[in-house]
Amino acid sequence: MLLKDDSNGPPSALAVEEVVTFHSTFAIPAAITGNEEILLKRQKQVKAARRKKKQYLKKLMRRVNPKASKKSKTSVMSAPHQSIRTRYELLYESYLKLLGQPYIINSVFCFNCNNYFYYGDNLAMPKRCQVCHIDFCKPDKITHEKGHLARPDIILDYNPIEKRLQYKKDVQYRRLDNIKLYQEEYLKNLGIIRIDGGVHDKKHVRMRDYWQYMDFRERNIKVFIIRNEDLDRLLANQDNGKSVLQLCHWVGEATIDEELYNIYTKDKDFIERTAKPF
Repeated sequence: MLLKDDSNGPPSALAVEEVVTFHSTFAIPAAITGNEEILLKRQKQVKAARRKKKQYLKKLMRRVNPKASKKSKTSVMSAPHQSIRTRYELLYESYLKLLGQPYIINSVFCFNCNNYFYYGDNLAMPKRCQVCHIDFCKPDKITHEKGHLARPDIILDYNPIEKRLQYKKDVQYRRLDNIKLYQEEYLKNLGIIRIDGGVHDKKHVRMRDYWQYMDFRERNIKVFIIRNEDLDRLLANQDNGKSVLQLCHWVGEATIDEELYNIYTKDKDFIERTAKPF
């Protein structure tokens, strides 16, 4: 029961102590507001707004991944307009930062002009290439058409910083003739890192991954496939992340070392993960 001091003087100590909380970080003395109904109404409005926001996020999550569990630990949602990156991708990226390796995220690789460009963390797929302006087509689930684009989780770019800056300017201003002069050598120093989860076990996703891998291989671009289970196994060593750090360092070395990458491509797990699914 809220108490209100009807006298003309200051409110009584008992009335001041009665507090009505209507927000997680705000509390207003009932004696100061003098209106219990307004506070209760405000309480209901705040609760309704929170409930509506939670329902919206759940609906968005089901639209993005219908089979995702309510308490999924492998997805990170940052905002409605942003893409969903798994915690394994964020984990691997954090170790790349520790090593100071040159990497790019939120990019799109065009198989028509063989260039990659920054697209941002948009969930929607781009409709056309920002460099050659070709209209993208998605991989077809029935005809197994390859499609024109790939959205790598992480790209390692071990070209000299002068070349990287020049490439960035050429892509920005669509200087395709300039890029062709050094593109073949530039692509050899790129590494595509895939952080694969359970969704990559689906048949149509495996088909898409296979065609993309073949396209990258034709362009002499190295592809590294890391499963979530691989990172879980390394984290289980409980060595303060030393095992994951060594993995990141080794992938970086293999990106610029052809012999080391050839050894990796002969590994049993790599052969299984890049096998033709049909």
